[in-house]
Amino acid sequence: FYRRMLPPFSRHPEVGMAFCRHAFIDSQNRTTRVSHREKWFAGVLGAWLERIATKQRVQCPAVLVPRSVYESVGGYRTDLRYALDWEMWVRIAARYEVWYEPRVLARYRRHEENESTRLLNAGKIGHDVVNAIELIGAHLPAARRDHLLSEAYASFARKTLKRLQRDANTSKDINPLLEPVKIALGRITHHGQDAERLKALLSQIEQTSS
Repeated sequence: FYRRMLPPFSRHPEVGMAFCRHAFIDSQNRTTRVSHREKWFAGVLGAWLERIATKQRVQCPAVLVPRSVYESVGGYRTDLRYALDWEMWVRIAARYEVWYEPRVLARYRRHEENESTRLLNAGKIGHDVVNAIELIGAHLPAARRDHLLSEAYASFARKTLKRLQRDANTSKDINPLLEPVKIALGRITHHGQDAERLKALLSQIEQTSS
């Protein structure tokens, strides 16, 4: 990991962050999937700010950031609990180039005991993501801000609704999980057709769970 990830910082002073492709594993160390390949060959990512602003695509074990970069952009926000890393990656991308290594050199474990699952079960992820998207807007170019934020809200709503659709037959009260989705859908100013499809899916899920 370090042999591949450290050299870009000395060779390319404009680089403020590097990350690699990573695998998702379960509690038994079994690979469940591999992250999307952002680039076929190692190098600086083009238009990365727009890509990372619309969707969280990076997991912390796959990332290297020099301390000087963290100091220049400020520390992690204390008002975010789940999406604080995503908001940080956007802040860095707004000021620095980002290097990508397509080899799978890190693993991220997902299981029922981790913090993300705890926050999800507590219904605290949705509002946190919506708040993060609003904060991300401050780091986007004005000409593209509304379009990118709409895409980010739609992406969050789509992912959440698909998960709720899959779990719609459970006895769990999903209304608290739907509240941030409704907020996100209300903030979409572009992607009109997509927003209408998501609203229809939301209505279907509400009917099924009522």
